[in-house]
Amino acid sequence: MTGSYSLPPPGEETHARRQITVIVLLLFGMVALYQFEQFAQRPFDPSGMLAFGFVVLASYTIGGLVGQIRLPHITGYLIAGLVFGPSLAKVLSGLGLPAPFDRGILNDEVIEQLSLFDTLAVALIALTAGGELKLEGLKKGLRAISSILAAQVVSIGVLVTAFFWLISGAVPYIGFPGIAGLPMATALAVGAMVASVALATSPAATIAVIMESRAAGPMTRNVLSAVVLKDVIVVVAFAVAQVIVAHQVGMGALEGGIGSYLLQHILISILFGAVVVGGLMALYIRYVNQELLIFVVGVVYL
Repeated sequence: MTGSYSLPPPGEETHARRQITVIVLLLFGMVALYQFEQFAQRPFDPSGMLAFGFVVLASYTIGGLVGQIRLPHITGYLIAGLVFGPSLAKVLSGLGLPAPFDRGILNDEVIEQLSLFDTLAVALIALTAGGELKLEGLKKGLRAISSILAAQVVSIGVLVTAFFWLISGAVPYIGFPGIAGLPMATALAVGAMVASVALATSPAATIAVIMESRAAGPMTRNVLSAVVLKDVIVVVAFAVAQVIVAHQVGMGALEGGIGSYLLQHILISILFGAVVVGGLMALYIRYVNQELLIFVVGVVYL
C-alpha cells in the first residue's frame, strides 16, 4: 500500500489549541443547555437532535486533533463514540458528572431517537463499499483476494465455531451456564452465527483510512475488495446460521424446509437487490443523473 499523510501546515500548535478550545466550549455548552432547559416538559424532546449535533461537531474536531499526531481521523471518531457513549458514563457514575454526561450524551433514549439514522448510515456505507468494487480490479487480484478471504473465513469460522461447541459441554467441566447441554447441531449452528459476527469488519473504516491516506495500488485494491466481499459473506452466513438456530430450538416451523426458506428469503433478496434495485439505480444515474442524494435516500427508505 502506497501513500503517506501530508505534513501539517505551519502553526499546528495554534491549530491544536483552537480545536481543544472548541471541544471545551461544546462540553460547557451542552452542560448549560441541560441545566437551564427542561426538555421533558416539551411536547417534542429535542435532546436527540441536540446530542446528534454535538457529537458531529465534537467528533469532527477530535478527529482533526488526532490528525495532529499522524493518526487517521477515524481514530478520533471512535474515541468520541467511546467517550460520549453510555458505557464510559456507567464506569464514571460515581463522580457525579453533570447532565447529560451522567448518563452519556449518546444514552439509550437518544440512541432510540436517532434509530432512523441507523438505516440510512448502514445503507450509505453498503452503497459506498459496493461502489468501490471494480470488476477489473477483482479480476486482477482474484487469487490474492480469494486467498485472503479463504484464510480468514476458514480460520476464524472453524476456530470460533469449535470453541463455542467445546464450551457448550462437549468437554467435561468447562460448560458455560446457559449454553451447557446444547445438542451438538444447535451448538454448532450457534457457534457459526457467533463466528460470522467475529468475522465482520468495517468497510467504512477501511475506506476512510484509504481515502485519507490517498493510498493506491494493488495491495490497497485487494484489501478493500476482500473487506467488502467478506461483509457480503458475513451477512449471508449470519442469516443462514440464524435460520438454522431458530429451526433447531423450535422457534418456528419452516414451510418447505430450511432449503426452501433460505432460497426465498436470502437468494431471492440478493437477486432482487442486485438486479432490480441496482438496475434502477444504474438507469437513473445514466439517463437522469439529477438530485442523486435525494434519490439515494429515497431508495434507502423504500
